[in-house]
Amino acid sequence: CYFARHFAGKPFQSVQYEGRGRSAGLISERFGLATIGLAMVIDGDVLRLIVRRWSFLGIPLPSWLGPRGDNHERIVDGRFRFHVEIRFPFVGLVARYRGWLVRNAS
Repeated sequence: CYFARHFAGKPFQSVQYEGRGRSAGLISERFGLATIGLAMVIDGDVLRLIVRRWSFLGIPLPSWLGPRGDNHERIVDGRFRFHVEIRFPFVGLVARYRGWLVRNAS
């Protein structure tokens, strides 16, 4: 699945697909040259997405250096809502956004 988000009029894109090999059982999400392996964990009425592995240029990197944050999805008032935080050790918060999905009319 292809996802596009817009921040201050600028697109930010990623691709999600079923993890393979070492990432079997995870969702793989690719952002440019980085790929993140996410576990889906149900927590009451919330679906949490937890980083389990990551790579850059296809090279696996240590999880302790990887991205983390509070990432979850849920249905509120009939709308699919999401909350995403991206933090890195030694750097801190890189991005935080939340919102809901809107079907593209095209």
